[in-house]
Amino acid sequence: MKPRHAGRNRGLLAVHSGALGDVILFGRLLEMTPGPRTLIASGQKASLLKTAGVVQETLDFDLLPMHEVFSSTPLDQCRLAGMLGGFDRLVSCLGGGGDEPSQRLSSLCGCAQATFLPVRPPARYDGHLVSLWLEMLGVAGPVSAAPWRFPASSADAYDGCTFIHPGSGGADKCWPLCLFLELADVLQSSGHKPVFILGPVELDRLDTAVVEELERRHSVLRSPSLARLAGLLARCRLYVGNDSGVSHLAAVAGASCVVLFGPSSSRHFAPIGPKVTVIQAPDMSQIGLDAVVRSASIASGTGML
Repeated sequence: MKPRHAGRNRGLLAVHSGALGDVILFGRLLEMTPGPRTLIASGQKASLLKTAGVVQETLDFDLLPMHEVFSSTPLDQCRLAGMLGGFDRLVSCLGGGGDEPSQRLSSLCGCAQATFLPVRPPARYDGHLVSLWLEMLGVAGPVSAAPWRFPASSADAYDGCTFIHPGSGGADKCWPLCLFLELADVLQSSGHKPVFILGPVELDRLDTAVVEELERRHSVLRSPSLARLAGLLARCRLYVGNDSGVSHLAAVAGASCVVLFGPSSSRHFAPIGPKVTVIQAPDMSQIGLDAVVRSASIASGTGML
């Protein structure tokens, strides 16, 4: 099928339909690829990478007829062909590469080259997921840990605070909330201003009484936009959280981070940034408060012990 944008040099088309942390790691790959880059991802996540200068153009995954990739509609009748045609290369975490949806996506984009990347490395792989992606694309060099530069924002009441994000996509990836509260008390006694970040997942998962208890003891920032949160994290004193998208955002924003890992592998999925400390244990309940306090003390340059 001949794409409607044939003859135009539009560079790289990148596709990732995953969660925030996954898209940020994808961004770490994209910033090391040459030429213009267009990203298809959901809503705020795509815009976040554009404002950081990682990609030049974005398309909202949720607003495109992406169902056509998985349908049996003849390719020449698909609207996506007119929207995505004319790119030189496709790099996608949507599709497995050898299946029919992958073949349809390649055809709809009209790319001479198409690479489909795994969303997780093989268990035997000993490096980071982004390192594996770079190998698959033939891109040389270590993964960049330089912070992303987000546009300057106006002064915010939470500037300079210490942020704690107690949530994650999976409950088994969350350190006990009672320990996060104890940590916040220790930090506050050492001159920090702890603020709990609660997104839609946490607000849905936590009982109202628990949220009210958090608000009684410490400040709570409810569901900030990604743009605002990126700016706050870039200016924060310290960040502590689980393996989550917010932790990945804190890392690329250049925050001093302490990130807690349990069942997921930090070897494969650790946030990438200039000031990231990871604490890994087989189970989140095995991470002790003292270990987190010590790491937070070092990361923030505060003697708390």
